[in-house]
Amino acid sequence: EIAHLLKENQDVQDLRLSQNSVGDEGTAELASALEINNTLRGLSLHWNRVGSDGFIAMATSLVMCNRTLLFLNLLTNPLFTTTNDETRRNLLHTLGKLISEPTALLFLGLGDTSLGDKECCVIGKALKSFQCSLC
Repeated sequence: EIAHLLKENQDVQDLRLSQNSVGDEGTAELASALEINNTLRGLSLHWNRVGSDGFIAMATSLVMCNRTLLFLNLLTNPLFTTTNDETRRNLLHTLGKLISEPTALLFLGLGDTSLGDKECCVIGKALKSFQCSLC
């Protein structure tokens, strides 16, 4: 429902959905809404259940379509806990693109998301063409 409303509502600038059990499916729907919505500036999804598939959908939407979201808080989500090798490769690739490609994003909260050495290496390489600040 919220994703559908975002597609039609051009007034909301900040949406905080923290601690609401939003998972990959809900995050993918929000990502789809961000492909259309051009007014949302901040989205907080910390303390939810966003996993790798939700992160990939959101990051892809931001890289490909959305040029208005400035703040994305994904703190305390199981983003990087997948053990599937193909998903992990896709996740690392998408993380690198989100950080290195032009977006409007100024803040990306990734604390307590099970970042490991590989993710940190991807972030380090991507920061060479720095686009956002990480916490």
